[in-house]
Amino acid sequence: MGYLPKEAWVINLAIEIEISPKQFLSDGQLVQHYREIEQLHS
Repeated sequence: MGYLPKEAWVINLAIEIEISPKQFLSDGQLVQHYREIEQLHS
């Protein structure tokens, strides 16, 4: 999978949250997940 523009993976993250809200029980977990994805695409 190639490099995604920042906007694209932010949208994908939002879609993930919409599909699986139960995986994001707290803001802390959400921030951690966001940072992990950001590192993958940096």
